[in-house]
Amino acid sequence: MLCVRAVGLRQLPRRRHDALRHVRKFASQSDNQSTSASPNGIKTFRQRQHGNGALPLPPFLDPIAIEAKTRHTRPKTYQDEQEKTEFQRELEANPFANALAIPVRQCAFTQALLPSHFLIPMVAHITPPPEENESGKRQASTIHLSPDIDLDVPRELRSPSRSYVIADREVFKTLSSRNKWPLIASERMKKWAGLKLGRDWQALKVNKEWTWDKKVDEVILEKLRGNVVMKMQEAQQAGLLVHEDAVGTGNVAFGLRAGNTTGCISPGQLHGKEVYDMAALLGNENWQDLVGAQSVNLMVLGASSTQALQQALLRLDHYMNSTSG
Repeated sequence: MLCVRAVGLRQLPRRRHDALRHVRKFASQSDNQSTSASPNGIKTFRQRQHGNGALPLPPFLDPIAIEAKTRHTRPKTYQDEQEKTEFQRELEANPFANALAIPVRQCAFTQALLPSHFLIPMVAHITPPPEENESGKRQASTIHLSPDIDLDVPRELRSPSRSYVIADREVFKTLSSRNKWPLIASERMKKWAGLKLGRDWQALKVNKEWTWDKKVDEVILEKLRGNVVMKMQEAQQAGLLVHEDAVGTGNVAFGLRAGNTTGCISPGQLHGKEVYDMAALLGNENWQDLVGAQSVNLMVLGASSTQALQQALLRLDHYMNSTSG
């Protein structure tokens, strides 16, 4: 018995070497022979000699199979800025085009399919209970359903899946006033919560065991405003916010108007660009704290950072003024 095993172990490297040599020989033969794709284009066939029928190449030698397997892992080729056409550069600088280019998701309440720029992501998360309450009994964990905008919750305490609701303040008011918010909890969220709590997810009653902030519309508004303020501060530090009288010949991206001011932004400076009413979007106090004066009009110069600012302004404006509700 020991001799047989010893012989087998001694022969194993030689057999492996023979197999690799056979694969290399087969590969070299297939390279020398003509190949053709199948009619449906999913396989490569090797033409045989003496009129015999063609045989399919094995997947590890089939260029079609290799291409299909590796196309999602290959790095994308970098396109030099100088190689882009004028239309491509204009499209990249257009915030409306960028908003429409974001992947489409479905609103869990209205069932509308929209780019995620026009949707608010919602996530389920758990608040662990304290060790013991005053009576000495351990309390149960609390499940929350909250907007996933700058949500400070560890990854292990939040559901990996998200649902989406159209970015409309009136819709969130309706969800709270009519108690329709349990519709936002997806099946994947319930399964995650059941797994975390060690319970049957189908037995979880969202309307009784989950929590929802009745003032969620105000919470979202403040977070969207905070995002705009942060982007404006970044643009201000970069010197991209310029008073309308000192803009000169700079590349103006859009304008910021301070409500119903006596002075209007000159149309010639904007050439049809967007003008945002910052007093309505941020409120007079926030606007005054940001720029130091309540009645001042600003020009925003074109740059990649100001494009992010305009995206945030578009999202805030859509949330406050949308008529989908």
